[in-house]
Amino acid sequence: MSDRRHVMSVDVFCFFVPSFSLIVDDVVSIVRGTVRTMSIKLGELSDLINARYVVHLSDGKRLVLFRLPSIESSLQKPHESLDGWSYYAMEAECPHAGGPMEESSVDIEDSAYIVSCPWHAYDFNVETGESSMDSEHFTTTHTSKIASRSLDENSSFCDWAVEILNSADPERKIELTHRLYTVFNDKETSPSPMALGKGTVVPPDQPPRQGLVEVMPWQSQYHGRGGSVKSRIAMLHALANIELWAIDLAIDICVRFASFHTEQNEHELPRAFFQDWLKVANDEAKHFSLLRTRIEELGSHFGALSVHHGLWESATRTAHDIRARISIIALVHEARGLDINPMTIEKFRKSGDLDSVKALEIIHHDEITHVTTGHRWLTWICDQEGTDPIQVFRSNVQKYFRGSIRGPFNKEARLQAGMDQRWYGGDNAVKS
Repeated sequence: MSDRRHVMSVDVFCFFVPSFSLIVDDVVSIVRGTVRTMSIKLGELSDLINARYVVHLSDGKRLVLFRLPSIESSLQKPHESLDGWSYYAMEAECPHAGGPMEESSVDIEDSAYIVSCPWHAYDFNVETGESSMDSEHFTTTHTSKIASRSLDENSSFCDWAVEILNSADPERKIELTHRLYTVFNDKETSPSPMALGKGTVVPPDQPPRQGLVEVMPWQSQYHGRGGSVKSRIAMLHALANIELWAIDLAIDICVRFASFHTEQNEHELPRAFFQDWLKVANDEAKHFSLLRTRIEELGSHFGALSVHHGLWESATRTAHDIRARISIIALVHEARGLDINPMTIEKFRKSGDLDSVKALEIIHHDEITHVTTGHRWLTWICDQEGTDPIQVFRSNVQKYFRGSIRGPFNKEARLQAGMDQRWYGGDNAVKS
């Protein structure tokens, strides 16, 4: 489709719901979780023509969605209105006596919509849920959003990439990443490969995050040795945060450096570059899902603990140079993961948490290939430019990495990824 379409969604806060599903207009969204904000797609905005809709949830609860003409309101956000209409969602049962709010009357008071229960005339502000009848009775309102959906199979790679980077909701980020991976690879073998869209869009300075408490890297808490459930949750939570940033890092390198040309011979990045990093992003999305599932199975949820964005700080320092970006992100940070992963896996094995061990082993295997990807493309660039990739790597570490590359090293895994000891070890250990 070539026209811009819009999707109506509702953010719902779910408290300890084992499974959460919604079926509206043949759209099914299933979320496994405990305490998390969900964005539920209701369908195309053009299909919503009635004044109100009832949304049935799998746990028996119901929401009512109101479609009302937009009015001036100090609380209304820009994305809640489109073409003269605003959308509000609230609990479908009146908290006073359970009356059907889908049958409520609607009035305007003080530039706000007020709906009144048909049973006892209890009134509620559709934006705040407050009632003028009784301060002890209020209803839960849910944020309604209109999301632009200009993406389709004819959109460019970079269009998709920027949408992924700008998605604060992990669910949407993962969904878009998996979808782009599938569409891009399917079209690579077709007569009409996906357009790359080089230089047509600008990535965000830093991808947004939703509902996370951020701290500085040096404020991160000690996660313990994995002997207790609390300690294992903390370790998995920290790893999930890394994997979420890793999705963005793999996508960002594609769009930020899409127009890169090598020095001297002015070679563009080949399509294989984008395909390789997209596979990395797809793997990272899988890793985040594996870790989040384990966190939830252990009784917590992603977002329960504070996180830091130290990885993105490295991305910011290397945003001007693709060689530096690959050196620091793939060949320092990700390579360091190869050193640490076996020790982390052993902690979980000793605690008897074999489900986490299985997930971490999958992640470790994939991350060897990610370092391989970094090694491959830094080497390719240096080959085109007539430079020594090891010297380029060492120079970038000295300029852009805070600290030094120290062991213990997983020499076997690093060697599988193409990094022999000339890159990092021995008497020539890299120091910044």
